[in-house]
Amino acid sequence: DRKYNIPPLSPLLIKELDVSEGTGLTLKMKDVKVFGLLGASVEKLNIDFDKQRIDGQLRFPVLSIVGECDAAGRILVLPITAHGNINITLVNTTLPADLDYSVRPIGSTKHAVVTDIRATARPTHVHIRFTKLRNDDTLLETSLNEFLNSNSQELFDLMAPSITKSLAKVLGGVFNGIAAVVPFDEVFPETLP
Repeated sequence: DRKYNIPPLSPLLIKELDVSEGTGLTLKMKDVKVFGLLGASVEKLNIDFDKQRIDGQLRFPVLSIVGECDAAGRILVLPITAHGNINITLVNTTLPADLDYSVRPIGSTKHAVVTDIRATARPTHVHIRFTKLRNDDTLLETSLNEFLNSNSQELFDLMAPSITKSLAKVLGGVFNGIAAVVPFDEVFPETLP
């Protein structure tokens, strides 16, 4: 909803996603679309006003991360150089997250601003698929996808910190967008009517 500075979430568009932190694999994704965010349910939510911290947990039945990618390096033990499309689908994912915020004046009202956010994606199953690889080598594509999916959880564990960090940054931006429009006291009044 533009009124609350919320970007479109179905799908969420991320210009670039770099999944390269210390994994032995450089995977750069662009024009990324994240599907499934609107299917989230809140499983836990705790707010500590004294510490200015929110702890929670979301559950997503299906999250799909789709985009163009360039990959180079090793995926587990397999050397790879690829250019094409990638689809990472996470099934039954819990996302425990906590964020720190501060309350700051904006004009004549006080608003919450995220100062730090931490999250971890925990899917019960992961599907990974590369398509349209360089040279349209369908045998390589089939073999690579079979290998990836037989080792998908291990591969996701390597990629998870970068993916989760990017998603957390986007979620923090959504929170800040809403908080910039809606004063803190309207969401959390000190006294109830």
